[in-house]
Amino acid sequence: RAMPANADAQTNADQPIAVINRNPTQQVQVRLNEFKGKRYVDLRTFYLDEEEEVYKPTKKGISIPVELFEELKAALAKVEAKL
Repeated sequence: RAMPANADAQTNADQPIAVINRNPTQQVQVRLNEFKGKRYVDLRTFYLDEEEEVYKPTKKGISIPVELFEELKAALAKVEAKL
């Protein structure tokens, strides 16, 4: 289950760990979040709200429990090997 995109439902999510710019108005942010007492690695697309000049989260993304982080790293290593 993905975590809600609204900031009220997330804690410890003030600053991204990493930012990948997709284009001038979208970026993928990597964050370490806590939700209902569990920690997650969250990769989420953010869009630029041009009126407020800030990036805001979308529903597009994935949250992976930190317990599965090693599996994610192994999967990314397989992707890297095929590039």
